[in-house]
Amino acid sequence: NTTLPFSEFNRTLISTGCSRFFTKENTILAAEQGSGKPEVKIFYDTLKKCNMEEIHKISPEEIVMIGNEVSADIR
Repeated sequence: NTTLPFSEFNRTLISTGCSRFFTKENTILAAEQGSGKPEVKIFYDTLKKCNMEEIHKISPEEIVMIGNEVSADIR
């Protein structure tokens, strides 16, 4: 569960060359959301935030979670 605000998290994205794929508008950090990882709530909240349910008919099962710590991210 990252406790970093997006601005600091974005530094990690920049250092890995991934920042072009993520914006504050399409990224939800578990710590900011108040959810633990990988709780299903965060997937539904991501769909809502990005308006994906309405526009693209995407389900939570089609969302990819990217983690940086296996013991915290995969249960």
